[in-house]
Amino acid sequence: MDVKLTNESLASKLEKVIAKLEEELLIKRKQMEELMQIINRLDELDQKIVKLKYVEGMTLEAVARSLGYSESHIKHRHAIVRQSLKFIQYYQDDITEYRADTL
Repeated sequence: MDVKLTNESLASKLEKVIAKLEEELLIKRKQMEELMQIINRLDELDQKIVKLKYVEGMTLEAVARSLGYSESHIKHRHAIVRQSLKFIQYYQDDITEYRADTL
């Protein structure tokens, strides 16, 4: 059985896809803004570590060399930052869940 899609139905599907992508993009932008706010609250060294590691794509060894610290110190600071971010994410997820349950 041959079924041809009309231009109208193709356009309708395309509009739905575009609307969904725009919504996802908005969510990603909001998440990026929230992440940048969190990063900007870190002390200067931790900000540099995060930006060099995750924005520039450097290894922790390269970050240590670049910043003039021992690799063990940078790894330690990085671990603390990661734990902090995990805690913040966990806390925010709980709040979001609570809000959804109470609405």
